[in-house]
Amino acid sequence: MKLFKLLPLLLFTVAATRSWAQTQTDLPGDWNVTKVFVTDKTGEISPETIKKIENMFMQTQFHFKADGVFAIDSPQKALQFKKSNWSFNDKDKSVSVNGTDMADKTGLLLKLFVKNENAKWYFELDEAPIKLEVEKSVKK
Repeated sequence: MKLFKLLPLLLFTVAATRSWAQTQTDLPGDWNVTKVFVTDKTGEISPETIKKIENMFMQTQFHFKADGVFAIDSPQKALQFKKSNWSFNDKDKSVSVNGTDMADKTGLLLKLFVKNENAKWYFELDEAPIKLEVEKSVKK
């Protein structure tokens, strides 16, 4: 009888744990930015610059293909890449994008951390105080 009382709790715990996990299989698809957070703890970023960053990222879409190819649609030329591939680091839940950018720079182009918090997905940029709330596009 105790087993039947514990079974729903165990199933709920397993399901809840899985819903919080970020894995490589979660990423393939097209991701739209729904909200932008710019952390300015030092007060060095002007409100105008923050607004420009927000506007730029709200027009940005990330494309993770299952075969490892990565593309980004953005009005910002620095975020556009000629050729790039992505890989997922399960240990720190990060994505590294390697390839060639529009200025022919080759190597690590972008690193972001993937988080799933309160049923929402976030990409946090490694080298900038920017956190993006993102949503996977649903194919129709």
